[in-house]
Amino acid sequence: MASMLVAPERSDAKQPSRSVLLNQLAHLVIARARIATMQGALLPERASPAQRVLVSAQCKALFRDLEFRKNVLGALESVPAQPRARALGQDALEFLASVVTFDGLDAFEDQTNEGMLQRETTPAKQEYVRRAVDKSASSLDALLELFDAALVQQAVELARESGIS
Repeated sequence: MASMLVAPERSDAKQPSRSVLLNQLAHLVIARARIATMQGALLPERASPAQRVLVSAQCKALFRDLEFRKNVLGALESVPAQPRARALGQDALEFLASVVTFDGLDAFEDQTNEGMLQRETTPAKQEYVRRAVDKSASSLDALLELFDAALVQQAVELARESGIS
């Protein structure tokens, strides 16, 4: 997939450069948009076993395709003195990762979803996935609010220009 965004490079400096940080934030903005789509798919009136499976696969794709973990941790390097930022970043990561591991997709790089539809889906499982996605979204929103609003707006514009949805 061609885009204006590139995978962030790790700088030797303690904090990422502004362009690297902007790139990381743009990836997080794209991830947040994808999480919003997942939230819509998990609304009670739309929820189904197939939707839960799809959301699990989408969570997996965030880690694999958008390098969600790398971008969250990279962006956190620009706010190292803020324990709240670290906690929010960790929550955003862990809640989405829990959706993947909950469905037995421990291999994040594995691109198959074989057998997922055969897994038993219960209302409790549906609710677990919905809550985990919602908590990740809340954590990511709060994390993005810690950055300069003008920089986040630039990241939003970069994400739009990239054409990645």
